[in-house]
Amino acid sequence: MPTLQPLQQEDEARAASDAAPTPLPADTLPEGFRPASPEERLPVLLAYGLAAADGTPRPEEAPARRAEAERALEEWAFRHLHNQAEILRREGAREALAGLRQPPGFGKLVLAGLVSLLLAALIGWGALRLGLLPYLHPQLPG
Repeated sequence: MPTLQPLQQEDEARAASDAAPTPLPADTLPEGFRPASPEERLPVLLAYGLAAADGTPRPEEAPARRAEAERALEEWAFRHLHNQAEILRREGAREALAGLRQPPGFGKLVLAGLVSLLLAALIGWGALRLGLLPYLHPQLPG
């Protein structure tokens, strides 16, 4: 008895293959827009797309369109690299901040101030009680 999982995967694969257009072979492109090597396929197809978007692609405008396509690809690659670097920087900053302790809150700071005042008062009272104030400062009565 077949399970539903393989049937669903087959249906999804079939739907994806129906939705994705089949790429045109390079032989169907007009002269001047045919890639000479596999590395040139993307810039040439983009150049053809740019030419087709403006009207009918003519072979004499292929070099200008190819230069425009390469410039567009370089700009896209630079933006993509910059965006990836920014994402990595943000993730690094987020991880660095996650490792830090949370700063003390308002209540803790007020309590620390009160404790320091109490400690200073106790030291002053002890110095006064023991008669150490004239030794600490000569102008104080003692």
